[in-house]
Amino acid sequence: MKRLTCIVVYGMVLAFATKGDASEVQVNAQDLRSALIELSAETGLTIVAPDQLIEGRKSPGAYGSPHANEALNSILQGTGLQARFQNTTAVIVSQGNNDPFDLGTITIGAAASASEGVFDLFEEERSIQTLNAEELEKQNITDLGDALERTPNVFVTGRREPIALQLSVRGISNLGGGFSGPTVGLFLDGVLLNSVVAFGNANPPLFDVESVDVFLGPQTTTFSRITTAGAVNVVTKKPTDKLEFSLEGDIGRFDTGSDFAGSTTLVGNVPLLKDGRLSARLVVFETRNDGFISTRGGDLVGRPTDKISDKSSSVRLSLRSRPREDLTLDFQFTYTEVEYDSIWGSLTNLNLLQLGQYVAFVDPAGPERADDYLARFEVAYDTDIGTFKSMTSFRGSYTASDTDAELVPTIDLSNAGFNRNIDTLSQEFTYTGLPLEIGALPGEVTMNAGLSVSYTETFGAQIITFGPAISNLVPGVTPEEFGGSYGYSRQRALNTGLYGDIAWRPTPPLELSAGLRFAYDRFKFERESVGVGLSNLLGLAEVAPFASVETAFTAFSPRVAVSYDWSDTLTTYASYSEGQRPGGVSLFSDPTGLAVNFYDKEITRNVELGVRSLFYDGLLGVNATAFFTKIEDFQLPVEVIFPGTLIPPRSLVDNVGDGTSYGAELNVTAVPLTGLTLQANAGVNFTEISDFNGMLVGTDPNNPPAIEGKAFPNAPEFTLALSGEYEDPRPLWGKLRGYVRADYRLSSDFLGGITATRARLDGFQTVDLRLGLRSDRVFFEIFGENIFNERYATTSNSTNPLTTSIFPFSATGLPQAALGPVGVPGPPRRIGIRAKIEF
Repeated sequence: MKRLTCIVVYGMVLAFATKGDASEVQVNAQDLRSALIELSAETGLTIVAPDQLIEGRKSPGAYGSPHANEALNSILQGTGLQARFQNTTAVIVSQGNNDPFDLGTITIGAAASASEGVFDLFEEERSIQTLNAEELEKQNITDLGDALERTPNVFVTGRREPIALQLSVRGISNLGGGFSGPTVGLFLDGVLLNSVVAFGNANPPLFDVESVDVFLGPQTTTFSRITTAGAVNVVTKKPTDKLEFSLEGDIGRFDTGSDFAGSTTLVGNVPLLKDGRLSARLVVFETRNDGFISTRGGDLVGRPTDKISDKSSSVRLSLRSRPREDLTLDFQFTYTEVEYDSIWGSLTNLNLLQLGQYVAFVDPAGPERADDYLARFEVAYDTDIGTFKSMTSFRGSYTASDTDAELVPTIDLSNAGFNRNIDTLSQEFTYTGLPLEIGALPGEVTMNAGLSVSYTETFGAQIITFGPAISNLVPGVTPEEFGGSYGYSRQRALNTGLYGDIAWRPTPPLELSAGLRFAYDRFKFERESVGVGLSNLLGLAEVAPFASVETAFTAFSPRVAVSYDWSDTLTTYASYSEGQRPGGVSLFSDPTGLAVNFYDKEITRNVELGVRSLFYDGLLGVNATAFFTKIEDFQLPVEVIFPGTLIPPRSLVDNVGDGTSYGAELNVTAVPLTGLTLQANAGVNFTEISDFNGMLVGTDPNNPPAIEGKAFPNAPEFTLALSGEYEDPRPLWGKLRGYVRADYRLSSDFLGGITATRARLDGFQTVDLRLGLRSDRVFFEIFGENIFNERYATTSNSTNPLTTSIFPFSATGLPQAALGPVGVPGPPRRIGIRAKIEF
């Protein structure tokens, strides 16, 4: 696993083979660094060039080169350096094709959690899928879920709230909830966002982003404990010493009516001091979604339709200073405000969805709100033996919700108000070493190390009151007399990690590496709940005297790998890695007393084989990975029943079984003709629950469902993403070139959550089309998303609120089809326009 810590020359990242005629590739003779920067800005190549290689070298320039790759070769002529294409849009400058240590700043391990996000895929002994700035822009991706849906064997398991994103990677998802953390870590410039699953907010908007890097398989030796299935790192663009401004926006209407969704991004980059000593970058982003899901029963009962909507606003200020060539200082502050409708409002009946009716059966009382801010400070110091980094971050998240649960407006079940705060302070130190010769040991050795410490405090307060539909069950009792419950919970978590790895290359083609992470995690959980009124006497209100419990876990996560470079453009590797998700504690109380359950770690063990290859001077790239993963003691909510009482069943988290996941990923990128770029990302994933010993919520103890031998939830066996774009290399008018792009996405059938009655969801296919004009500074396009208006859902709940209601179904006024399962639907067709201009 190797990582670049060198200078990265970023351009507009447009496919090099689509660039125009000779007049557009003109670079004067100058120092090599400036020539590469100019070429990147003019052609769109992403060029990675280590400082120690390009410093002090001169370039003869490029004049009249018909294509960007030829211009690059001209610029490097006489420098002793060569270009090594990583894919059709990115290239790494090195000393020569036969020396694997030419890129002296390529290292492995700890640096993978840093912020720059540039990887040499031929030096990575793990599966990495990257969406760069080019792909994000061309597909108009401003939502992380949309980006991840293009990644093989990654599945977004429903989006009930715009502030929270739940993922399944290679069939492994967060099943247990709880407080120990998710299975897939979400990072923003190396800062972990979803440190706590319960109530955790993590769904960073993708504005002014350099790349989205998706790491498949356990990543605990390089990222954190919360990466047993994988990790996602969103890398933002950093300030440069160039004055620039840009404005981008899109607007589109859903097929469900006059419901619009769109976004606006304003970027300003200003060099405050010369020679990169201080630069600032300010980004303002806003997105608005009028929604496409109806509440209040929609038109089905002849009542006015209200849409579930959301609005998000973000601002990010970044400062970068290079007071010396060997010292880089980065500061970043991001603030995001989101207003959105209730979580339950997005549950749509799947039977009615197939009829084209996006209807929710629970009516949110009003918008919820989430405020999120992140401050990050990083210091990077380059030395002759490697790079030392310190990253300090503080993240605060506040969410307020007010949910009014109604089947229809005349049946008011309950009201719930909930406030939660999550504050995290973290510190990470890393050392990324350079290759060294050690005594008589043949070849070279690279070592890396890191230390991370974080403290998270989560506080939540909840008020639940029952509406008239419940209180009227007791004649003469008002909702105020019926009462409800009031409570709070607080969790404190201290998480530490010490990790390191070493890579030995005894001969140029062969590399052996090993890494180990030691983690210590301590959790303290407090809660208290008070029942008020008649609901307390009936056992409907949960009463919990003050309780405080603590638990701690230690874990060792190893990783070993071997890679072999058969040529400069063909590499194979094999690896073994482990991930350990900490255990935790779940508790509840009732008139019989307090129940406390400690659950153990969840462990994944992963074996992986991979091949990386390029052909025809980088015009064809083929990457393939095969994997087998064993999941032990996976965590899941189980049911506690109180027979002979009116106390409703309670659920708590426990370790309930084992499972397996195996499959493969294939990535192909090709440029068969000048101006034509084709991509294919395919994933095959088979999962099985091999052992199960838990009691599911809603299960009849005398007739338990068959769970063993079934697939994990939210794990389609096959996923496919295809894209094709043609950009005419001949300008149509001025410097404007025409382009057309098509994107296709497919998912096979999959099962919903592990419940007493599991729903099978149909697979789906969507097609997006784009047609427009672009130059280096301007583009305008017309787009259609899900143009065939495919109706699909991305997750489901087996239990429909209507089927468990104490009221007769006829009271809802809804058709019989509404008794089917409910789930989170994907968006219908959206047609719109998008434009961008740079100054």
